[in-house]
Amino acid sequence: MALKKMGRPMKIITVFIAIAMLIPVFMSAYTYFTNKESKTVILKIDGEKIYKEDFEQKFADFSKQIEGLNEQVIKANNLDKEKFEALPEEITKGYVLAGQIYEALSNVLTTELGATVSKTEINQKFKELEDQMGGSKGLVAALNAQGQTIEGLRETIKGFLLNDKKLDIIKQKISVSDTEIENRFNQQKFTEFEGKSFAEVKDDVKNQILTEKARIYEKSLMENKFNTANFSVSDKTIEPVLNKLKEIIFEKDEYKFTYMDVISQVVNLFFQEGKGYTEEFQTKVRTLLETDLDKKIRIKDKALEAGLSLNQDLLPKYQLEYIAEDYVSQLLGSYKASEEEMRAIFNKYEGAFDIPHTVSGEIIGMAFIPNDEDAKETEAKVAELMKTITKENFAEKAKELSKDPGSAQNGGDLGKANINNYVPEFKEAVAKAEAGTIVGPVKTQFGYHIILVEEKDKDNKDIATLKHILIGVEPGDKTKEETKGKVLEIKDLITSKKLTWENITSDTTGKYKEFGIKDHFSKIKENDKLPVVGYDKAINSKLFSANVGEFIEISLEDSFVIIQKTEDIPYKKVGFDEVKEKLNYIAATEYVTKHLLEI
Repeated sequence: MALKKMGRPMKIITVFIAIAMLIPVFMSAYTYFTNKESKTVILKIDGEKIYKEDFEQKFADFSKQIEGLNEQVIKANNLDKEKFEALPEEITKGYVLAGQIYEALSNVLTTELGATVSKTEINQKFKELEDQMGGSKGLVAALNAQGQTIEGLRETIKGFLLNDKKLDIIKQKISVSDTEIENRFNQQKFTEFEGKSFAEVKDDVKNQILTEKARIYEKSLMENKFNTANFSVSDKTIEPVLNKLKEIIFEKDEYKFTYMDVISQVVNLFFQEGKGYTEEFQTKVRTLLETDLDKKIRIKDKALEAGLSLNQDLLPKYQLEYIAEDYVSQLLGSYKASEEEMRAIFNKYEGAFDIPHTVSGEIIGMAFIPNDEDAKETEAKVAELMKTITKENFAEKAKELSKDPGSAQNGGDLGKANINNYVPEFKEAVAKAEAGTIVGPVKTQFGYHIILVEEKDKDNKDIATLKHILIGVEPGDKTKEETKGKVLEIKDLITSKKLTWENITSDTTGKYKEFGIKDHFSKIKENDKLPVVGYDKAINSKLFSANVGEFIEISLEDSFVIIQKTEDIPYKKVGFDEVKEKLNYIAATEYVTKHLLEI
């Protein structure tokens, strides 16, 4: 019985997780930032613009993902490809537009709430990430491996910081009592806050509660904005997609649900079922929605009977979510188990309450970062590789060799695209090339590209149909040995007591920033995953058999790390009286779970 994995029984009341608008994630080989002034606006939401080029790119990327997943589903389930019903284009477009609308609404709400982020804050967070990756080279290498850019990372950082600021502003509208904080601590002191006193974590507990409540407020504010915002459509082809998202698919009393609420669930069902699309998906989603709403209304009624009240600041369906959270907390906090109940739980999970054999430790290491010499070697290899590549075998070679996560499985296919959306070196090479030719090696921040220019648009010189093979720059053996040597120097300094882990973690001079891997672990069991390393039976066995203070050296695929064992807690048998409080918590959790299921 893994006590630390036991969550609050809130999930019981969210049988269907669809009433919150989702943020689709669109994975792509690259993140490009083009001049917004040159883009075509297709939709404005309270002045926030959605661009045609962005919509088309996201739609193309998502469609490719779906095609790839369709092939996997057909193969895995031995289906007839000719009879397989793909996800309708109107749903794919709706899913993509829903994500863009959500982003636009979030930006509008952020602005209205007055949340801002300075360049200094972005630079500070960027510097922190840079230091964690062992400096600028390490960060660039990590970004290249993910097919992302520095500009893209800065935009991502800005987005996260703005979201945090937005939530902080919302939190100011919410009050949390000391009783709520203490009750939450008592509910989690055997899980998340195990081994810590109330005084130590009071602020963390309060922030946890505020964050949960603020996210419900945020969803309500976002939906209200969706319902009331001024939508100005500039492209009539997008109008039916938008109208479909606004369509009310289910309404009961004061509770309304639009297609925007559930489109992600339709897409999820398509992949979960694995048999192709059917109109029954939408019926199934509606049925689940009705069932979930009825359950939440019944829980609301019970909560009102228990003396709780609805939060009138929220839209009706988010009032249900808010009061359900409060009801669960009240039930957990007030439950008192009998001696008989606790004894039954103790006997049922005999041995689960014993203190297991655990170890703690510190980790430090460096990523293998390719240098200029490695880049030259890679360029030479790519030049030789180009001699073996033809238009006929290009797709096969791309599947075999390309490191581009977005196009490799599709034979390097980038489709028909505007070359202005690519990084300058790539764009320039394509612009100079003739249709039907292979060009390269083209060096960009991602590595070296071999590009097949299949076609060029006769009417627009910026439009081309392309395939490419990306060969990343890999660190050589010499680079790896140099990296290993630097990490082992740290080991020697710690062993000779000339350096401590506290010296490393508290350093503000940047002396150790090239060691981008710094982590620690506390009280892990023998079959647990280690930070950075993950689970490796041989490594864990070696760690558990080592003496406190000893080091373990580990060469990973992309880095070299050392682990020092700092603590070893042996197994201890625990008696009933020692765990009564924990048993009461488990009994309360079981009671609340059963109670919610029976409502």
